[in-house]
Amino acid sequence: MEWHRSSAVPTRASRWRRRALVTTAVVSLLALSASSPQAGAQAGGPDLTASPGAVTLDSVQDGARSASGRAAKTDEDLLNLTSADPVSVVVKLDYDSLAAYTGDVEGLAATSPTVTGRPLDPDSAASQAYLDYAGGVESTFVDALDSAIPAAQVGDSLQVLYGGVAVRVPGNKVADLAKLPGVAAV
Repeated sequence: MEWHRSSAVPTRASRWRRRALVTTAVVSLLALSASSPQAGAQAGGPDLTASPGAVTLDSVQDGARSASGRAAKTDEDLLNLTSADPVSVVVKLDYDSLAAYTGDVEGLAATSPTVTGRPLDPDSAASQAYLDYAGGVESTFVDALDSAIPAAQVGDSLQVLYGGVAVRVPGNKVADLAKLPGVAAV
């Protein structure tokens, strides 16, 4: 795997070569986890109440919004690393993979075969629109990563089957990595 900092999102051709190596079992597992009853348990954004001269939040959603983001957990052992030796990790960002996306983002159609009833088509308009959205989440994360942990190296983008990105980071910076915008788990 080649590590690089210059680009947050690899070319389409390189993404397709990597995707060819992933098995159907991974797709099935992600699709099942996204369609579980717990995945849809949390709904909507904050409720706003207006009063003369003030607007208050009655409820705020804390944490991940995507179904797979809510299900992802960070290993405590990773958070407690004290060595500056580099470690390779996969960062689960707060968006569902293309294969598991069920249509929860306003304006973006579902792409998951469990919802569409059709095989996953990464070249469809719906898939391309969602991949653009996921790329935006990744870009925001990478910008924050570059500022917070300059020694970090961004690896492969895992938009189709995982919803995240590979990163090489000093072990004692994993806890900082987990706090960056868009990170659901490391």
